[in-house]
Amino acid sequence: MKDWENLELEDHYGIVFIDHSIPGRKHTRGEDALKFKDIADLVVLHDAGANSHEKYGYEAIYPQFKYRYDWTGCMPHTTVLSNTIDVSTWISP
Repeated sequence: MKDWENLELEDHYGIVFIDHSIPGRKHTRGEDALKFKDIADLVVLHDAGANSHEKYGYEAIYPQFKYRYDWTGCMPHTTVLSNTIDVSTWISP
């Protein structure tokens, strides 16, 4: 697949991991996470520490998800988002 931006997403996904970069494109991870907000049970964002929010565009997408869980047990931090599973009740280490 050469053009990931035009990938047609038609299925339901259990877990989607977002951990990529595209040279020359800023905020790609946040934009791509939004593509899955209504078709994935869980969207896992790697590198979700406070210093990464602007770099990846995460802060702008958080309000689009009903539930959010920030795992901060080690670096880099990871955030799990969902519109179907209440991940906000998960327990941190």
